[in-house]
Amino acid sequence: MIKVLIADDQELIRQSLSIILGLKEEISVVGGVGDGTEVLEFIAKEKPDIILMDIMMPGMDGVEACRSIRSFSTAPILFLTAKTQLGDKA
Repeated sequence: MIKVLIADDQELIRQSLSIILGLKEEISVVGGVGDGTEVLEFIAKEKPDIILMDIMMPGMDGVEACRSIRSFSTAPILFLTAKTQLGDKA
């Protein structure tokens, strides 16, 4: 079983990814958190096999969290991001 942690500041994204990943029997979403500080707290207690992390989150962003995580965990981190631009003048 692959244990996955989802880190994204948008609850809808966390829920959607959890549903999609939950369709695979070999994957277990063990948690969902909203910022980098919560990521560090979570992985100090749980040991996810992989972390799906948004780059842009309030407080501690994904890049800063990754730097901190590397001091005590070797779990692979996949960065997620979506650029949205309102009022594009193209």
